[in-house]
Amino acid sequence: MHKALAEHNIKELQEQAHRLKGSAALLGAESVRQAANALEQSCRLGQTGELETQVESLLAALAELSKPGGQGIKDAPQIFG
Repeated sequence: MHKALAEHNIKELQEQAHRLKGSAALLGAESVRQAANALEQSCRLGQTGELETQVESLLAALAELSKPGGQGIKDAPQIFG
């Protein structure tokens, strides 16, 4: 993601955000899904002024998943139940 941002490759950034959004939705990681959706929409609409901030927010939400006591995927839908 940082590479796409540094290269101003908005299409790649949008595609990465889209993939993360779908994965996060499947796992029930709502904060990641929301951050990825915001980034994807900004890319799609050509609103590039906040992309760096949005990428950092998305990466922070992803990092939160692995922290003890973090959001995790505790609210994931029952896929294999």
